Amino acid sequence: HKTQDYIIDGMGVYVTRNSDTYLHGMMELSYNTCYGNGINGLGFHRTDRGTIKQNIIYNNGIVPRLDKAEVVEEDWQQFLGKSRQPFSGITINNAKSVNLCSNRVAARYDDDFAYRQVTDNNGQSQHLEVGGNTKVCKDKIDSTFTTIVDRVYSEDTTICQERITQ
Repeated sequence: HKTQDYIIDGMGVYVTRNSDTYLHGMMELSYNTCYGNGINGLGFHRTDRGTIKQNIIYNNGIVPRLDKAEVVEEDWQQFLGKSRQPFSGITINNAKSVNLCSNRVAARYDDDFAYRQVTDNNGQSQHLEVGGNTKVCKDKIDSTFTTIVDRVYSEDTTICQERITQ
């Protein structure tokens, strides 16, 4: 009997592995509210030609990072021996031609990524389309997002819990 001391899942909304079979058209992932998930709020994984718009993502990353002390440790957390990755917002993983538009994201910790792009073997980042009006209310932004994500400077992250109507 083996014991697993880590959690490998816990995504909120997750689109995965369409780039090899979905060769035409595009995927739209819109108008979701993602909160209380184990790791990321939204994952766009190996799916090309997509639009991610009007999503509200906050209070994700419930699976703890071991370098952060939990205010209240729950019984299921005491046996974790490995940390989750430092992402708890939107993660785009090996996806090409993705457009971000009017999303709001607040990650759990100040040093968690609210927006993160991941490629195999630390390869070259894929081009992200400028959709406009995408906000981050708390935490880090992957360098590939700095020109397309606006930082909202406020201690009150509830702004990330409101749909953008403009």
